[in-house]
Amino acid sequence: MIFFYERSGSSWLTDMLNNHPEISCFPEVFSLNWNNENKEKRGQPKYTTDAQIKEQLHKIYEKPKTKARGFKFKYPVQYNHYPYVVDFLNENKDDLRIIFLYRKNKLKGAISSQNNVRLRSLNQKSNLIGKDKGLPPLELNIRKAIEYTQRRERSDFNFFKWAKQFTHLHVMAYEDLLENTASNISDVCDFLKVSSAYRPTSKVRKSTPDSIQQAITNYDELCEQLRCHPLEKYLD
Repeated sequence: MIFFYERSGSSWLTDMLNNHPEISCFPEVFSLNWNNENKEKRGQPKYTTDAQIKEQLHKIYEKPKTKARGFKFKYPVQYNHYPYVVDFLNENKDDLRIIFLYRKNKLKGAISSQNNVRLRSLNQKSNLIGKDKGLPPLELNIRKAIEYTQRRERSDFNFFKWAKQFTHLHVMAYEDLLENTASNISDVCDFLKVSSAYRPTSKVRKSTPDSIQQAITNYDELCEQLRCHPLEKYLD
């Protein structure tokens, strides 16, 4: 299971793993329902009964023929809305292999989150795929970015404490995966006990430049607001 906070490179990692012949990694099976025309169901779990959730888990772990089988599970949203899945994970903490995927730079995660809103408004997708046109620099909503970054710091800390209970835990930073993709994917393959003789490929592309100064139009204003602030450490 890939356990992650949004905008951590989980789609990119999943795509690379699914191109491995011995791995089957389902996407966010236990997502929330945002596209339903019924307003009362928006933001609610897609599966609402234990029987429905059990059926999805069966499809993930029993039906595929691949050696390593799993799915993505997002914190805190999916964790909080699917207690039955959390119970399943806790009951199998000695057998399941958990990949804890996080970002070292939480502020860049905030910028990526605001870029995600732009992407969805343009093409209803959360990531750039293949030959998709890149995004121009973003005018960052600084107040929201600061709140998001602080919230993300707290979530990473709290949910990592939960993840540490699993016997088989592989911790991976998005920045490390970006810097040395082949080596990090090889480590994941070893962790999942599949062949590491695999050259990772993916159609998913970065939507946000790695440099904050290049990613946003109001970098100077951001620097001024973060002067002597605990989040100043995340600036370029």
